Amino acid sequence: IDDKGSLGVLSFSVDITEEHDIQQDLQILNEDLEDIIDQRVIEYKEKNQKLLETFETLQRSEKNLTALNNELSTSLDVLERTQGKLIEVEKFAALGRSASAVAHEMNTPIGVGISAVTFGYEEMKKLLGMVNTSSITFVDVTESLERVVESLELVESSISKMLETANALDKLTSTQWKREQDTFVLCTLIHDQFQNVKEKLYPLAGLDTIELNVHCDPDLKIHSSKQACRFIFDNLFQNTLLHGFNNLNSSKTITITCTFSNEWVNVHYEDNGKGVAKDTLSKIIEPLYTSKRGTGHLGLGLSIVYNIIVQNLEGHINLYNLNTGGLAIDFSIKTSQPPVQSQT
Repeated sequence: IDDKGSLGVLSFSVDITEEHDIQQDLQILNEDLEDIIDQRVIEYKEKNQKLLETFETLQRSEKNLTALNNELSTSLDVLERTQGKLIEVEKFAALGRSASAVAHEMNTPIGVGISAVTFGYEEMKKLLGMVNTSSITFVDVTESLERVVESLELVESSISKMLETANALDKLTSTQWKREQDTFVLCTLIHDQFQNVKEKLYPLAGLDTIELNVHCDPDLKIHSSKQACRFIFDNLFQNTLLHGFNNLNSSKTITITCTFSNEWVNVHYEDNGKGVAKDTLSKIIEPLYTSKRGTGHLGLGLSIVYNIIVQNLEGHINLYNLNTGGLAIDFSIKTSQPPVQSQT
């Protein structure tokens, strides 16, 4: 309606194509989003189900592991008890072997001594009988007394043998090695002890063919028990000469290597002899164990060596067979003070 009262029509148009397209795109996007959400929900449900199944599996595994751990603990307890029993059995077996060896070493001289005393007693009774009947002659007296003297010599020999065994057994627990400390050149001691053993065992054939190789600083002094070191090398040399090189026709070599580390002396001893049988290797440090029973060998040497090194000199020792043949012995002993260079 204009100012004159005339009625008219006003028309206009608006392009909503873009808005329509946007609305359609939004609708499509909304539908896609719903599909994505539905898909994600399904995936999450599937993953959650898998997690639940995994959790249940882990729970079952935990129960199985707990049961297995209990079984292992029980088995370990049984193993420890069995090991303890085996150790006790071996201890008693070693004690039995030692007791048997002591009985053998004592019974033989005691038996000889008793027989000698009995024989001498009978000779004296016979001599007294002849004196009482006045039928004795100077020759009878001389012969009877000679037989009595022989009996007494056997008694003395038997008692000396028992005393030797007792003294050797006493060395197993002796602490004198630790108390007696000296400063000495180890290399010199080794060579001197080897010569002493060769002189002691001189009747044995082939001693002159034995080669001794000592790898050790010839001027280095150590402070330890000189008497103990002498005993150690004396027995190692005797063990090699009497056992390792016994009836061995090939070349005979003993090699000793000494190294020093602060307050420790490390010694590697080896020979190219016959070695030691596997079933014997674990027994040779047992008191009174010897493969030469009845031939004057007590079987105490290596036992005392082990005791000196481990108990008195606070060291350790390991014996083993070499792949090339022969026996090797590694041992370390603690010195009272670090090795020093000798003054020349």
